[in-house]
Amino acid sequence: FVEVSTSRGTHLCVQMANRPTMLALGSVRKLGEIDFIPAGAIGVAPLEGTAEGKVIVDGTILGFGRCLKPITFEIEKGKVVKVKGGTGWKGLRELLRRDENASMLCEIGLGANPKAKLVGGPEDERVRGSVHIGLGENRYFGGTLASASHMDGTLLHATLKVDGKELVKNGRLLI
Repeated sequence: FVEVSTSRGTHLCVQMANRPTMLALGSVRKLGEIDFIPAGAIGVAPLEGTAEGKVIVDGTILGFGRCLKPITFEIEKGKVVKVKGGTGWKGLRELLRRDENASMLCEIGLGANPKAKLVGGPEDERVRGSVHIGLGENRYFGGTLASASHMDGTLLHATLKVDGKELVKNGRLLI
């Protein structure tokens, strides 16, 4: 069981599904391996359809850039049912309606790279102590959601608990 919260009002609960945790180590050693650069992201696919709550993204929405104003995603039974904010980002809501799984919570992750910086792109979810949620495709993470899209939203100063144990507290990585 994972719980994500922030002082801005994020409170998300989701069940895990005993799936492997994916680590972006920034190196590929075997033919067919995939990795992401820069290194330092950890992600896992939770049990589809179990996420409940509200997520307020105040870091970055990949593909759209830095959140100058926070964006709120209300999630019921794993699916985004309402979006508040982000009105200046053309295509955000359309992306979430791209197919039946585009607005499904598909990933929970955290950043572990002490040298990563907030730059408005993929590096943001690697920032040590950041937490991110993914929406859409998650088969790479061992999930079951097929989608034409995968979008990540980064939360700054979040607290992430797994089975009641804090792994991140107010944006500080504890492991």
